[in-house]
This record gives sequence, structure tokens and C-alpha cells, in this order.
Amino acid sequence: MVEGRRELGEGEFWPEDLVGLEARSVEGGRLGVVVGVVAGLAQDRLVVDGAGSTFEVPFVDDLVPVVDVEQGFVEIVVLPGLIEP
Repeated sequence: MVEGRRELGEGEFWPEDLVGLEARSVEGGRLGVVVGVVAGLAQDRLVVDGAGSTFEVPFVDDLVPVVDVEQGFVEIVVLPGLIEP
């Protein structure tokens, strides 16, 4: 753990804590693994590697309603065109 970091608030995460989490659809299907976090001006994006293709998901509550670092997964609402290349 890095010393001197601020205490995180509800719904805040360090990027390195998200990398490696399994990405699942809200229905429970496996989508892939979070391999990165891209910082953005409007919102950050999760980079997910899903069986050979990579896609980005805006890291907002409406699209990523569940983040469970302890259990090792995030849930993603899959909208048409979100994960297809």
C-alpha cells in the first residue's frame, strides 16, 4: 500500500484495484477481464479484454452498476454496440 494516499469515498477506486477484475454482464455472463483504466475528461473508461478483442466501457454507474473488488468482479450493462468491434 502506498503511504500518504487519501481515504477513498463511497464509489471511488484506485485504478490498480480495478485491473484484473473479471468483467461480467449484469445477467451473469463473463465478458472478459479489466486490463486498464483510461482517465477521461468527462468520465474514466474501463478497458476490458474479452476473448481476443478489447473494448472500453464508460465507468459510470448506469453502465457499471456493481464493482466488487473483494469478490473480484465488475458488472457491466451491455448495450447494443458497446462491446462489439
